Amino acid sequence: MIIGTIIIINYKVKNIFIFFIRAVLLIVCISDYSYTADDKKATKQANLEIIQKLAERIADSIYASIPTGTSDTVNLSFKPSTDSWIVEHAITKRLKEYSNLFIKSGDFSNQNLTIDFAISKISIKYKDSFKERFFGTQKTNRWVEVKLAKKITFNNEILSVGTSVEQYHDTVDVNSINELENQSIPLTRGSLPDDSFIDRILVPTVVLSSVAVIVYLFFTLRK
Repeated sequence: MIIGTIIIINYKVKNIFIFFIRAVLLIVCISDYSYTADDKKATKQANLEIIQKLAERIADSIYASIPTGTSDTVNLSFKPSTDSWIVEHAITKRLKEYSNLFIKSGDFSNQNLTIDFAISKISIKYKDSFKERFFGTQKTNRWVEVKLAKKITFNNEILSVGTSVEQYHDTVDVNSINELENQSIPLTRGSLPDDSFIDRILVPTVVLSSVAVIVYLFFTLRK
């Protein structure tokens, strides 16, 4: 009678154990599928594209700050540097979209409004590596910053001197960083984030512990 009871209990425990394992696997599969589907829908912008869009925002702010009653002809001057073309094209293109402005380069007549630019800072940073689910894809926060020094003059008079800063922030997969960067343009690259405590220690510990428990229960229930 006692032996029969023990067999029944072991059988029930075994069934509960199998059901538990199947339930966990099902939850993991459903979670992976839902996150994978969402990731496929989201297309992240390349770092170079973001930098140029931030430069366009700076162009918009500069246009809004141009004093009235000066000149509708604007001379643009960019301090030469290896990567000045990254923002030069974006700013020039954006300002040309304003129909009341005539954009020129190289003709620095005192009768025209002159805007001088110089790159103060362009940076790409990846911070706070994390996972949105326990066995999920490694993600990181991406920060892009563009900072330009500018000077606006008219008739040899300095109208404005200062810096313009624009920032962009989102979340990206660590595995996709190489696709977001342009390897031939250093300013579009950033240092990869370090693994978090959870990924370096907690996850491996939990996985190994779970495997040990499963192996123990497997051989125990077979007896």
